[in-house]
Amino acid sequence: MKIKAIKFVVDHFDGNQSETARALGVKQQNVWFWLNNQDNDLPIDLFPIAAKVIGINPADLRPDIFGK
Repeated sequence: MKIKAIKFVVDHFDGNQSETARALGVKQQNVWFWLNNQDNDLPIDLFPIAAKVIGINPADLRPDIFGK
């Protein structure tokens, strides 16, 4: 099982879903949903924002979409 990108982002904020949500410009409920539903992850359009917030390249989160 692969680790979800949203998990990396939330871990950057020491597990704080509210801080993660503020940084991404979404509601905390969205973060909870992405973390707790097996088939869902961070939406593709938020990957560049998430990568910038945690200081990495979007390809580090999703090399299959953003290339490596």
